[in-house]
Amino acid sequence: MDPAALPPDRRPWLFPTLAALCGVLALWSFTGTQDRATWAFEMVPLGAVMLVFALRRRHFRFSDLAYIALAWFFLIQCLGGRYTFAQVPFPRALMELLHLQ
Repeated sequence: MDPAALPPDRRPWLFPTLAALCGVLALWSFTGTQDRATWAFEMVPLGAVMLVFALRRRHFRFSDLAYIALAWFFLIQCLGGRYTFAQVPFPRALMELLHLQ
């Protein structure tokens, strides 16, 4: 598809912002991980998919909602790469807040 045939970006700042946020999240996830092999298993495949999305963006553009959903999924993968399921702090904090065991 000809890039000139694509509609103009309504929010040209959104994709670079999400890409920068995902880069910071990946760095945060990598620096705090306990097991680098698990981190690579969690993060490298999705990082490759995101790279393809970024490289193909000039020729095939998804909706803003699709890019936001992909960034949200990347956040979840960053949590999975940094922590094991037993170590994720959010459920523990929620349980303490609700006074559950």
